[in-house]
Amino acid sequence: GVALVSSNSLCVRAVCYLCGSGGHNQLIYCSVCCEPFHSFCLDKGERPLADNLENWCCRKCQFCRVCGKGSNNLLQCIQCQDAYHPSQSCLQKYPNKPSKNRRIWVCPKCVKCKSCGATSPGDSSDATWMYDFSLCNSCGLLMSKGNFCPVCHKCYADDDWDSKMMQCSTCESWVHAKCEGLTDEMYSIMSYLPEDVQYHCPRCSNVRPAPWMRVIKQEMATGMLMIINAMIKGRKVEKEKEEEVKEEVVVEEEKLPPLVAEVNDSEADLPRDLKMIQRKQKEGRYVTVNDFVDDVARILQLDADPSNAWLKINSIIRSIFQKHLKFCFPWFNIKNSKFWSNRLAPLPDGMLPDAVLPPSDDHTYHQWLQREAPPLSPQPSVYKSPRKAAASSKEQEDSRVCALCAVLGDCPPGDQGRLLYAGADDWVHINCGLWSAETYENDDGVLVNIHTAINRGRKLKCDACSKPGPTVGCCHVSCSANFHFMCARKAECSFQYDKRVFCRLHWYACTDECIRDNKFSVSRRSCLKAFSNKWLKNKSMQKGLLPRQVNLLCGSLTVDNLGEVTLLSDGPRYLSPVDFCSSRVYWSTQDARRRCVYTFRITEVKPVLPPEAQVFTRNLTISHD
Repeated sequence: GVALVSSNSLCVRAVCYLCGSGGHNQLIYCSVCCEPFHSFCLDKGERPLADNLENWCCRKCQFCRVCGKGSNNLLQCIQCQDAYHPSQSCLQKYPNKPSKNRRIWVCPKCVKCKSCGATSPGDSSDATWMYDFSLCNSCGLLMSKGNFCPVCHKCYADDDWDSKMMQCSTCESWVHAKCEGLTDEMYSIMSYLPEDVQYHCPRCSNVRPAPWMRVIKQEMATGMLMIINAMIKGRKVEKEKEEEVKEEVVVEEEKLPPLVAEVNDSEADLPRDLKMIQRKQKEGRYVTVNDFVDDVARILQLDADPSNAWLKINSIIRSIFQKHLKFCFPWFNIKNSKFWSNRLAPLPDGMLPDAVLPPSDDHTYHQWLQREAPPLSPQPSVYKSPRKAAASSKEQEDSRVCALCAVLGDCPPGDQGRLLYAGADDWVHINCGLWSAETYENDDGVLVNIHTAINRGRKLKCDACSKPGPTVGCCHVSCSANFHFMCARKAECSFQYDKRVFCRLHWYACTDECIRDNKFSVSRRSCLKAFSNKWLKNKSMQKGLLPRQVNLLCGSLTVDNLGEVTLLSDGPRYLSPVDFCSSRVYWSTQDARRRCVYTFRITEVKPVLPPEAQVFTRNLTISHD
């Protein structure tokens, strides 16, 4: 990793292991060594997946998921990023080589046919995975034969009559109805359409909505309108007949009792009579036949009260509804409506959309209830604890100052960006150093000549703010203007992709496309060449530093004091300097998802011996007689 050596105490405790910077970019921590990384500093094949951030391992910590041993020639799954040894002892009879074309390998835990969902290539001994471990042997043969849907690329057999598919009249390919956005109702309506209504797949026709789709929707709307008109007309006729037979019955202006006595807020949009259903259908608010049948069945069930005076009329209306529904939509099963039963049980709260109710109250299924996500564990700050006299704000926690623009701490990626260590206790924002006239970036992402730019900037003053440190100069021949990076942007200077900058007065000299204000973020690995001849010529560095003045930061490891070697430091295998102090960000032993700071110190302890016991003796005279 990139190690930062400084003579001052570092205010950060974790930086990227590969570039030595932090910034406002999110750091990814290895699940084994807990070293932080920028996502853009990693290679494309090493970057963690969105759902694998907690279990991601860096390159040096990869290990075989079978034997648990590490190695350099491990096969990594492209889906779960788990690694395995290519030997037969770990993979047994599973393929131990990536695909030839795209060099893709999928582990036995993640391999699955994208067409049929099989987890094994086939029953025969010579069956193998095909098309980069995406299809089993039988589906791969069908794909090579051309038996696949051009939209979802799922295969089908020649004798597959159960799948709902449509054949294009132009290219004669078969397409799944769901791939075209057709519901089961629309597919059933299409099967009853005349033969002059032809289907065209998306590859053959770019017209959307397609003519055949408009015909399906028109047939659905016409059928629903015919049903509701027949019910309203039949209700009116039967009502007139009933009034002729029973003239003595006094009927108020409202001929029928209200269908819903009390309407809740959740039922405010539900139609309460057939007229409202007719109005809702004319407005085109019915998308499926099932919604239409649910509203009609709900009203018919509410009218089926034995105390209703018009119970006979409602039974006749129900028969009219069933007769016309069978005529317009013969494929629809009226018993599928959830309101057709007299027992209307409300669905429980928190129920998932694809879940079903248990068969009885004795069963308790936790799968159909929504679960709350576990709370995230608190993580330590990347900055060390501020002093008591200082505030706890982020600006005062970060005491690093850019040597060019003199701005404190890291800045947003679209502005100056993150701070890079330049050596000799100097820090430089990445955009301040990248757009300096002297610097350039080599193939390894290292900015060269940054110390030359720092020395030149100390002798100049910015044309916008009159402060020292400007290194972004106008590239026009007759212009000597110099700016800080952000001062140049505020002064409306033009930044080209070839790293040429022109001030506002010489904007006409631009020969290339200019960078917009939201395109200055540097999302790639970049660092500075900290150890150079000028850094070694620093007087304070030539004199040397005391061990307690040396501070080192590498990834999540911080050394605050090197200590001193004494007689007690010599050990059988290593030295133990007295007063050595280091800290490390690592995973907690109590919460595996939480990181905490561990501090290691070596101190010299002199045991306090108990005082010696004083012996008091008496003068005795011994007689030898």
